[in-house]
Amino acid sequence: MTNRYIYFPIDDNVSLPEGGIPSDGTWGDVEDTHFDEGHGISGKYRVDEIDGKKYLFIEFDERYQQKNEKDAISGKASFEGNVKRKDTDTGDKTTVEIGGQTVEIDGFTPLTMSAIKDASETADGVRWTITVDNPAKKPLDRIEDKLFKDAVDGSFTVSPEGAGSYDASSGKFVFSDGFSEENVTISYTTPYPTSDPNFVMSGKVENKSTTYDKDGNGVKADKTIYSESKKDKISKTGKNVDYDNNEVTWEIVVSNPSGADLKGYHLYDEAFPDAKPGSFALKADDGSDVKYTLNGNTLTFDDKTTASKITIEYVTAIDPDKAETTNTVKMQRPDKSQPWSDITSSETVYNRYQISKSGWIDNNTLGILKWEVTVKCNDKNSTLKGKTITDNMLKAGQIVSIKVGNDTFDATVASDGELVLPDRIGDNNEVVISYETKVADYDLGDPDSNGNYAVKNTAGIDGFHSDKTVYYKPVNEKSKTVLDIS
Repeated sequence: MTNRYIYFPIDDNVSLPEGGIPSDGTWGDVEDTHFDEGHGISGKYRVDEIDGKKYLFIEFDERYQQKNEKDAISGKASFEGNVKRKDTDTGDKTTVEIGGQTVEIDGFTPLTMSAIKDASETADGVRWTITVDNPAKKPLDRIEDKLFKDAVDGSFTVSPEGAGSYDASSGKFVFSDGFSEENVTISYTTPYPTSDPNFVMSGKVENKSTTYDKDGNGVKADKTIYSESKKDKISKTGKNVDYDNNEVTWEIVVSNPSGADLKGYHLYDEAFPDAKPGSFALKADDGSDVKYTLNGNTLTFDDKTTASKITIEYVTAIDPDKAETTNTVKMQRPDKSQPWSDITSSETVYNRYQISKSGWIDNNTLGILKWEVTVKCNDKNSTLKGKTITDNMLKAGQIVSIKVGNDTFDATVASDGELVLPDRIGDNNEVVISYETKVADYDLGDPDSNGNYAVKNTAGIDGFHSDKTVYYKPVNEKSKTVLDIS
């Protein structure tokens, strides 16, 4: 070496901290392990920027120059700097040129194309948006999309303008020749797919797309939405219960907000065959004449039916001996496939009277049983006043408590096993009767194998009954261990 001062230009993709490297204005060490005189330090270096250009400056030790005056030298100067990936590099590496030498820098995240799809509901249909991220700025080729062909005329928008256009002949979005921007967004609108049973039954709209660059690399962007506002719904109610004639009017309402053609769809209802003659009626909110076939428990729409609301009414008998009647209707696909996706609605109507009995042991006074009977009248034309409640635990002369709304008062049992509800209950349709009995007052028979005695209590009104059994196990004459099991 003939000069102990040298410098090397550094690529622009290396950024330096303020003050250069080292940033405190000092110089770093240049190492050569063979230079014993300097204990392995052959000189010093700095990295600085002058007039917008970056350089590595080295000043060698004078002794090191003299020792290597006629020889080639080797050594190492280590420093840290921020390296920007070159625009032409898209993988996990880039390079830096320092004094004609190429240094490879790895650890970068590869720049790969990606795409996302979003969707929103509008009055005209589903608005789809595809956003393509092209960080490597590779020339883009096309987008293939499942629903491009269904796009509403004039609904395509592209940003930036000039990125490309939809080609109706191929059904693809084609990028302009040479387009390689980092970001592009394409939006378009498709009508709600009312001919698809998946949409009619659940509001499901599915869309898939793939974006390709000129090298044939493709990235997918898929999106599925479920429209709660446009999917069909069904409801069933027991509109009127005629307790005098023991019959109920059922109403089924099919809501079809998208205006889908329901031709071929089915309504399945176990009670259809029980409809009283002349009671079955169907009407559409738009006044259209809906054609249908009723075959047993299945109604099928026979012709084009696009009404937004269809109402069906029919009357069936109710069993006067049953406390309640439950009726279910479900809407089925034309091919009756995927029964788990059927749209279902159930309704329960109750007979004129409902009664329920509960009971438990008073843990503070073992041997005392507490009972509660809840009675409800569902007939708006009837009243509980004067009705007889049967209860095998009631004794003549016994005092019971009756709660009506926020009012509670006592009443006296007139005869064993029967309580006549007093006039004081007025026109209220629900009462709660409470009273106590002593276990010792009853002959309970033999205990079970575990030593438990059963106390069974049954309450009733007009043939409707409710049971409750309480179990207890005597411990000694002074106390009892009790289990309360329904």
